[in-house]
Amino acid sequence: MTYAVLRSSGMRPVGALVLSGVFPAFGVLLGVARDRRVDVFGVLVLVGIAVGTVLDLASGNARLALLEGSVPTAVFGAVCIGSLWTAGR
Repeated sequence: MTYAVLRSSGMRPVGALVLSGVFPAFGVLLGVARDRRVDVFGVLVLVGIAVGTVLDLASGNARLALLEGSVPTAVFGAVCIGSLWTAGR
């Protein structure tokens, strides 16, 4: 939603993607401070946002950053499917 609002206000795609990552990052850090424990999935999302931000800023190509976001999801899905094969052992 943040991305859509920023884009509709005239911001370029790369800047909108970078700024839209601020809210999830803040949420993860707030959760760590409040609960005094690290949410593994939250940290993975935060790392993905950081990598996407670096790619955005380095390349200036918003599509590259969006494509990069699908790679961790695919790897996580493969790990989940792989865990099904080892669950019965």
